Amino acid sequence: MFDGIVNVKWFGAIGDDSNDDTDAIQSALDFISYTLNNHANEERRKYGGGTVFLPKGIYKITETIIIGLNCRLIGVNDQLQNFYSPYFKNGGTVIKSHFTNTNKWLISSAIFKILPSISPPPISDLLPYNITLSKDNSSASYYFPVCTVRAGISIENLTIDGSNQDVNYKNEFDASKVAFGGIRLSSSPNSTIRNVGSYFVKCSFMLNTCWASSIEDCFGSFIWYGALVIDCNVILISNCSFANPSSDTYHLVPITSENLPAFIYQSLPYSDLGLNDTVKLGTTGIYCYNTFSISIISTVIEQCDNGISCLDSNMSVVSGYIEQMKFSGIIVGIASNNPPQLIVVESFFIEVKAAFYFGNSAMATLNTILQKSLEAIDSRDNQLYVYNDASRRNITFSNTIFYKRKYYKDIVFTDEGIEGQNYGAVYVNPDPITSTTNPYPGSNLNYGFNENDALETFDAALVRIQNQSTKNPVKVIYIKGAPIVPFEGEGITPNVGAALKNVDIVTIENCDVLITSFSTNELNPRGRIYFEGNTAGDHNALVGQIALSGNVNLYFRNVDIACNTPNLPSLPATNQTLFGLNKSYAKLTFESDREIPFPLIHLGIVNIDMSGVYYLVKANFIYDPMSWVTGPRALLDIKFINIEIQSGAGLSPIQNYGHNLGIDCVQMNSYQYTTAGWQDVTIIRNNL
Repeated sequence: MFDGIVNVKWFGAIGDDSNDDTDAIQSALDFISYTLNNHANEERRKYGGGTVFLPKGIYKITETIIIGLNCRLIGVNDQLQNFYSPYFKNGGTVIKSHFTNTNKWLISSAIFKILPSISPPPISDLLPYNITLSKDNSSASYYFPVCTVRAGISIENLTIDGSNQDVNYKNEFDASKVAFGGIRLSSSPNSTIRNVGSYFVKCSFMLNTCWASSIEDCFGSFIWYGALVIDCNVILISNCSFANPSSDTYHLVPITSENLPAFIYQSLPYSDLGLNDTVKLGTTGIYCYNTFSISIISTVIEQCDNGISCLDSNMSVVSGYIEQMKFSGIIVGIASNNPPQLIVVESFFIEVKAAFYFGNSAMATLNTILQKSLEAIDSRDNQLYVYNDASRRNITFSNTIFYKRKYYKDIVFTDEGIEGQNYGAVYVNPDPITSTTNPYPGSNLNYGFNENDALETFDAALVRIQNQSTKNPVKVIYIKGAPIVPFEGEGITPNVGAALKNVDIVTIENCDVLITSFSTNELNPRGRIYFEGNTAGDHNALVGQIALSGNVNLYFRNVDIACNTPNLPSLPATNQTLFGLNKSYAKLTFESDREIPFPLIHLGIVNIDMSGVYYLVKANFIYDPMSWVTGPRALLDIKFINIEIQSGAGLSPIQNYGHNLGIDCVQMNSYQYTTAGWQDVTIIRNNL
């Protein structure tokens, strides 16, 4: 038995791009390892294997080359893989297809369906070109346990050319004539594809029901898919480059519902994954489905519809870049009946319109991400991720430089760096857009972590407090400086400053937050918050209450507060109060750097304008139109420093029936609301 390296030329291969070398290459492979033609010797060679060498040349094949157990197929490369040109006949060892039926792979592991009812089981049929083995569906036609296993395969130093045609010096070709795939390894654990260039095929490489296998140092120029990883465990794709020719001169064949390969996920509508059909029908650099643990390292993907699609899989992506995608860079989605799975991305450069697309159940940690625009003029139109509604997501970004994003409570940003810093602060900028002084006004679609990413309303800032509470919690809310607005009588003040428009009760819990001003000047000395009333008689658009729950410390510094009168004869009681205590201990501090001069007080300029009808604070009040309901006790510590108040006429502990008050410090404890007003109130200090 020969145990050395086998040369295909011993079996008659020529390698001149003219003679058919299919039988010669297959005979060499059959000599060292059981494949298709020598199963009579399977018992003698079932643990066999060895190395088949293809010297430099262009080897014409007319049928798929089948490679067996523990076989190493190697050639010679004489240049970088991504510079192959069939016109100039370079590339070292080239395997070139001349298929009559183009629906074939150039090289495939020897995966056959066997008939277990016959002993010994004979070979049945080779795995079809567009079918993959299933590892978790025993009713599938090609189920993993009833197919042969061909482990330990290594394919190295080759160029794969599936053009099936003469290609000119510009590498122009007709994509409708190319072979279906380059190299397919199914049921091939502990296998490797290394230093292989694949050209003029719909699919460059496939790993299916493989484990502890890899694609390394490879280049794929493909029509549909660069690398396919389906039903695998522990896969590595390293130092690879995948690109779609992406030119009208190549007559590219689009993916449609009619020609979509059977191995692409189709069990449920993609909407059930929180995605859309651009994922299903898009050309893709790396497509991964139902795989436990795939690592993609130092890999480049260019000129596709989508960069990486990871469905029902765990994936780690480290150090690489994706550019010139039509749709998305990295896509993650989980079928609605499957548990959440994880994606980790580290140190990645993405130059696409939408860098990420997160579907259902995506759990992702993304660190050191740089997103750039192809055109600097369009940079702010690029999105960090697709704006979609998906369920059960948990996404965390850190150290990210990006251009545009929309706020989602399940997508959290921690320390982002100078382009989008989140150092525990959010900004509110209610000013309208101007071309010079305010080119990027606030929007509640933003996250608010810097001045150019500011929010528009105070509501949104309160929401950020809650959703960032466990990851780099918000400690400061900055309100942009606004003009001082005099009280105009009848409880109506201009809508100037940051609005609180939410008519529902906004709850904030267990937080310690400073609310202060930024971008102030003589004309705009302090930030301003107004609680929007309604003069049209709309009973549901009144002041939105802020409910304080647990241990809460709010410090308002150089920020004025104003309420507008809704002009209604009867008010919902929950909307008559700015701050409601809910079984909580709350500390409220209101401070202004400068006292309002006495003449301005007479003009109606105040720090807190209660508009004659509202309470500043109530405790545990539940509105019931039939009765007054009391709740558990709460504690409040409240302090005023250089504050002027235009008090309401209700049962507020600090109201004085429309008179201006200057209260230094009032502390109240152990009280609850009753029809008689506040109870057990202790005034520690009162400087009137």
